[in-house]
Amino acid sequence: MKTKNKKLAVIIFIALFSAVPLIIFFTRSPVLVVADQSSVLLYGASRVRSDTLKSSLTLFRRVKPVIAADDAGDDILQFVIAEVSSRPFCVLFPLRFAKTAFFYREQHPEIPVIIMEGRHPSEASPSAFAIGSKQDDYFLYKTDIAADFYNAGLAASFLIDSIMSGNNKNDAKTNDEKSEKSEKKKAGESEASEKSKKNEKGGTCVIFMEAQIQRQAREAFLKAIQDQEKTIQTHFFTSFSQNQISRISDISCAVLAGQGADFLEKYSDIPVIFFTWMDLSAIPANVTLVFNDSPWVQTVPAVRMAAAGVQNGQIPSIPSAFKFNKAGIEILQKMKKTGAGSENTKVKKNDV
Repeated sequence: MKTKNKKLAVIIFIALFSAVPLIIFFTRSPVLVVADQSSVLLYGASRVRSDTLKSSLTLFRRVKPVIAADDAGDDILQFVIAEVSSRPFCVLFPLRFAKTAFFYREQHPEIPVIIMEGRHPSEASPSAFAIGSKQDDYFLYKTDIAADFYNAGLAASFLIDSIMSGNNKNDAKTNDEKSEKSEKKKAGESEASEKSKKNEKGGTCVIFMEAQIQRQAREAFLKAIQDQEKTIQTHFFTSFSQNQISRISDISCAVLAGQGADFLEKYSDIPVIFFTWMDLSAIPANVTLVFNDSPWVQTVPAVRMAAAGVQNGQIPSIPSAFKFNKAGIEILQKMKKTGAGSENTKVKKNDV
């Protein structure tokens, strides 16, 4: 009888001990991430659930989305946030909700308020329209333009290497076949010579970006190529123009960062590095890599920086590739080996 009681006591102790982490997890105040229905629809509801679950496990506290109607007013949003949690650990607001963040901070000065300002120059103050001169009352984090475009430059360099390597293999096979036919030997040599010259150029990349970040982004992108000791030809644009693009021959790849979406439709055979929050199921097949700077993937670094008292900071995007895209996965592996331009950048494979 005593033996049975001892076993029962041990089992109860183990059960209680195992339950302690769960109890702590669910009793800790949550992190709230504010979003509207349109952004959730664009991103994909299943991705929101997946990313918030990962963030919750990483932070060891619940991360809860606060989804508001697109036309919800500031007063309605205050009510919705309070319904989700009256005492959150902190609240993350995308830039479009900066005014709501201001009113929330006024009513709850004890709760840290984080504004995710997105991709803006480091010297810009995009939240000023809503919070005015009270910027010290908030945690303001931008997307790290320098890290993102350095990483994009690395990715483009590795992608072009892969493309050129494939061309060289095809050239060798073509030349072997043509050498068997002496009457076409001269033409084969001429074609191989032309292709060899193209390969020596290192390929051509077109980059589309918003005008406000052009200087900083261009410098970071070119530095990555320089660090790889490449001779890639680059063409930078702040908008898509068919006339300008048609004058560029032998485009190897493209980078789309806030501009140039028409390129996807008109040049569906050219590999693309795409900066987007778009649902992965809607992304065209020629997209090799996706750079994601949504609040859903930046929650963990933002919360950690705020907890450490970092008032202003920058967070890089997360580059990822589709699991069926061998070239994209290989590029991520190479980027990881180089450090991907930032210690905060992680690489992962999308499950789509």
